[in-house]
Amino acid sequence: MTKDERQEAMIQLVRLRFLEGKQISDIAKQLHITRVTYSKLLRRAFQIKLVEHKVNLPDTARAQSQLREAFEAYGLRGALVIDIPVGQRDIAQLRLKIGEAAAGYCDELMQDYSRQVFAFGGGGHLREMAIALARKERGVILVPTIIPERGPRLLHTDSYALISLLLAKCGWESECYGMLLAPMGKGNVRKKDADKALENLKKEHAALIKNKAVKILLSKMRDAKVVFISCGPLSHDDFIGSTRKAIEAKGLSIEFLKSKGVVGDLNYSFINSSGGHVVSPWLGLNGDELKRLISRGSEVVLVSGGNEKSAVIRAALKGGMVTRIITDLGTSQLLLDSKV
Repeated sequence: MTKDERQEAMIQLVRLRFLEGKQISDIAKQLHITRVTYSKLLRRAFQIKLVEHKVNLPDTARAQSQLREAFEAYGLRGALVIDIPVGQRDIAQLRLKIGEAAAGYCDELMQDYSRQVFAFGGGGHLREMAIALARKERGVILVPTIIPERGPRLLHTDSYALISLLLAKCGWESECYGMLLAPMGKGNVRKKDADKALENLKKEHAALIKNKAVKILLSKMRDAKVVFISCGPLSHDDFIGSTRKAIEAKGLSIEFLKSKGVVGDLNYSFINSSGGHVVSPWLGLNGDELKRLISRGSEVVLVSGGNEKSAVIRAALKGGMVTRIITDLGTSQLLLDSKV
């Protein structure tokens, strides 16, 4: 790409993103560029002041007070909000910074709750958390939050992959439980048969929970003292690239989920805008299970951020499925501006 072509692409990118409000994936496709090139062009646009962020916040003390009030209204026990510099607000940096903050909090909890059960979901934010976590002996019990069905190609850092990484970070004094199932869906069920696919899911799960190993693992999940999870909207590129294929193999589709009012997934369990549980394609801790854990005093920490995830984060808060959130200031402001 020549200098003039880069300049023109940068102008088009800014127009499409900030004036027309298009998604990153759509912009990259329209301009025939990669996501990496998108991030570089956007960063350059900020550097030369082609576009600037203008944040109208009250003074810091008042802003923090408003955030606390907003999160208390959602019934949260606490929140960790990261203010990420303007030049570092692309998706990769957002995950990195939120993940690093989550790693610090996770380390503190593991010191406080030695020999207790810690359950972990999957996704990019939690992957960065696991990478940032210092390597040392911790003596905790690690379990996944779901029993994933993946393969033969792994496209996503799921719950099983994450606890494998965490075991390396937490040392062999820690215990670790988990299992990975081969995909069990029938595949390519017609859209009009999606309701039948839901019935098939129930039958699959009923058969699975009779397995002794599955029973043990589910029991460990339900004993969790601390749970770290993430979430994703239906429109997110990572979801489209990985989990979409998995749910389609079970006869479901994005269109069918939307018709049921789904705004996204929380720990691989699909929820609507009110925080109601809709469907769980995989066995594990769905929204109802998370609420039961909370009622027993367990911590459920949501690690996620980004404007595109605000709707599903808000739904999770409305549904009372989390006790704490680790996110960025921009996402917090969107939640602050909305009503419970």
